[in-house]
Parts: sequence; structure tokens; C-alpha cells
Amino acid sequence: MLVAQDGLEVRQELLQRLTEARGRTDELFDIVRAEAIYDRPIPERHRIVFYLGHLEAFDWNLMRERVLGAKAFYPEFDKLFNFGIDPVGGGLPSDQPEAWPAVAEVRKYAGRVRENLDAGLGAVLSSESKSGVSEEFSTRQLLNVAVEHRLMHAECCTSCRFTARFRKCAGSSWSVVELSRRWLRSRLGRRRLDFRALTPRLVGTTSTR
Repeated sequence: MLVAQDGLEVRQELLQRLTEARGRTDELFDIVRAEAIYDRPIPERHRIVFYLGHLEAFDWNLMRERVLGAKAFYPEFDKLFNFGIDPVGGGLPSDQPEAWPAVAEVRKYAGRVRENLDAGLGAVLSSESKSGVSEEFSTRQLLNVAVEHRLMHAECCTSCRFTARFRKCAGSSWSVVELSRRWLRSRLGRRRLDFRALTPRLVGTTSTR
């Protein structure tokens, strides 16, 4: 009975961590001015709109087949927001805003990804706990990878290098970033899973920009 209770608490903690991490990145996107969503605060990195879809695409590509056994509902976006648009000739990214989908489409895709993941994760975690089946990567490991990947991008967004340029894209609610930065520092103080060591084996060559 105690083992079952412990398993339930672990599952709830994992799902809560994902919910909290989503909340932090949502806060960061919410302060971006509508007209700045296609801006590129750092020349070497993607436009902001990429990250709006990337965080969800990463989670979906990571767990869609391995955890849910589900079919892709928008494979073009799965690929676009996993890798981005590669620069020509290996130089700095040169893609133009019109090369990216409308924000409404990206948000719709992201929302459906969350719905599909949330609908299946609880049941799968419960099933794993009961069966004790050991996969190469358990759902718990994959879920931790997803959370740490999301926090890594949030950390980048609130880093000193990114902050000055991102501030120009943000509206009047810049204090949200400061709150997120403090929250991230408290979270990053804990022992974290080294998702970088797992990611190449899980999703192949994923965009690092």
C-alpha cells in the first residue's frame, strides 16, 4: 500500500513539474508584444515565434510514439518547430518573418499538443507503475527531459545576454521576467537531470539555436 502511495505521489509531482514549467514559459511569451513575436532578439538564434511552437513540438516529438503510441496530426509543424529553418551556407539565420506560420496557427498546434499529452500521460504513468516494465527510457525519464528542456529555454530567455534585447520585445509586464528569473534560480538550485546527454539519443539532431 505504501509503495502504491509513493508511486502516486511521484506521478503527481512529475505532472505538477510539467504544469509549473509550462506556466513559466507561458508567462514569458505573454509579455512579448504582438508586433514583436517575429523578432529575432539574438542574431544567432531563432525568431521568438519558433520557441512558441518549439517547446510543445519537443515534448510531442519526444513522447508521441514512445509514450502514447499516437499518430502525428501536423507532421509539418512537428518538423518545423523541432529543427527550425536552417540558415543558407552555414551563416547567420536569414529567414524572413513571412516564412513562419501565423501566431494563431502556432498556438492552436501548441494547444492541441498539450491536450493530447495531458490526456495520455496520467494513464501511462499509472500503467508503468503497476507493471514495473523497464524501457530504455521510462516515461518518468522522458517527462523529466521535457521539463528540463523547457526550463533551459526559459533560463536562456532570462539570462543576462538575452535580457537586454528581449526587453525591447516585451511590453510593460517586464516584472514577470524578473519573477521568472528568481523562480528559475530556486529551481535550478536542485539536482537536475542531464537531459543533454539523453537528447541526441531521443530525438536526433535537434535545433540548438
